[in-house]
Amino acid sequence: MAAAVFMAVACDDSMMGGGSNNGKDDNDPDSPGNVDDTTPLTPEENRAKLEQIGLDAINMATPDKQVDLLKAIDKFYEYISEYNLDFRGDFEDSGSSYRRINPIQPVDALMKAAKAFANTGNPYVLSKAVIEDSYIYEASRVYGIYEFTGSEWEYTASDSELTFVFPCEGKEITATVSGSGKEYSYSFEDEYYNRYNGHYDENGNWVGDSDHYIDHITITVPARIEASITSDSESLLSLEVEGEYNEGSRVEQTLSLVAGSYDVDMSLEITNSRISQNFTFDIDGTRFLSTEVSASGTGLCSADSYENNIEDMFSDANVKVSVLDLNVVAESNGNISSFISDYTDMENNAYDWEDDPSKWESDSDLPPTWASEDYITDLCDLINSNFTVTASYGSRDPFADFTAKPMYANDLDFYDSYYDEDYGHNTGSIHEFSGYETSFIIKFRDDGAEYEIVDFFNEDDYASVVDAAESLAERYEYYLNYMFNY
Repeated sequence: MAAAVFMAVACDDSMMGGGSNNGKDDNDPDSPGNVDDTTPLTPEENRAKLEQIGLDAINMATPDKQVDLLKAIDKFYEYISEYNLDFRGDFEDSGSSYRRINPIQPVDALMKAAKAFANTGNPYVLSKAVIEDSYIYEASRVYGIYEFTGSEWEYTASDSELTFVFPCEGKEITATVSGSGKEYSYSFEDEYYNRYNGHYDENGNWVGDSDHYIDHITITVPARIEASITSDSESLLSLEVEGEYNEGSRVEQTLSLVAGSYDVDMSLEITNSRISQNFTFDIDGTRFLSTEVSASGTGLCSADSYENNIEDMFSDANVKVSVLDLNVVAESNGNISSFISDYTDMENNAYDWEDDPSKWESDSDLPPTWASEDYITDLCDLINSNFTVTASYGSRDPFADFTAKPMYANDLDFYDSYYDEDYGHNTGSIHEFSGYETSFIIKFRDDGAEYEIVDFFNEDDYASVVDAAESLAERYEYYLNYMFNY
């Protein structure tokens, strides 16, 4: 909740239905919005400002404006789940485990995850959308027009686009993806094992049977990708992605996405010496979120560097995240590669597997031993010596700094993921336990007051934000349950 509140800020109460007066109450001289820009805010004034921030952000995040898009996606999933959709049959090379794109697979994985979330209310199930066996390799091989007639999908050949046409609440939905320009290919091998009839020993090694596979994968990406979803003549979504992908020397990409009142733009540039990424997210014409990421180093455009040399390739990194008028900036104080190396060494020694009652046994319902207090203390020291994290409003100087510190918690979660042989995909479960974790202290520059994040952003002081967030979650739950109730 602290992260949600602190990453959501607003000085414009137009989100709440008022005018653009930077949150001022003209009848209250003590209103935080009326404090002169050169006057530092006290912790209590910051608390009031951040509470308004959270309320404004929650009101902007309403799902109402995307209901038509969500319904169209849901209806598409219903039709492909209940009616056979035959694609062209050249998805696999004879004698090879190389799998090309099935355009339904990513949608199917995402919708199953969303349905599981609607049924359980557990956000961890959304991770299945990431780890599900879904690949996008060479979209042009499945180009064609697929129209749902009410009882089946009819296919019409096309060499220029992949289009789905289907009805939804009396309107015709058309979803189209096409690529153009130079094609860039990248090939690699994916090695993995299918383990069965066994268990992990006390050292974490598999004892039992296993099958060894090597996938020879080629990803082909066109220079320009365009996608759209329309309902009759109304645009529900439009997406344009354009890039230059020269692995080993330079990667450039721009993205533009418009979905209802949402407008997202992203630019990315990677060379061997620098990474630069900018991202903006506008809602109803108001800048809701923006990020700026930069990093310097060597070999940053080489895939081999990330696999074999990541501990030596970065020299510095900076991240700035702005939500409405709040800026949170993290800057590296030293060599990032040194930090990665030290962190990796610490991580390798964080757990005492010999004392772990579960020992990663496949039939155990216990989580592995959590990191010790000494480990978390050393980790906090490592973070504080390598990074400076500050918060500010607009163009004003920072009003607070953040430092890491150990904290004992009784409500930690551990998610154990494993491959389910019966269902053929990764799954897992959540375990609750107690242990040490990294927390953060917020220190205000004006008077030096310090608060632990969980204390400063407590439920009592931010009751209105908590209530609004719970109400928003209930609205999303309603829409998810509504969509998946067929």
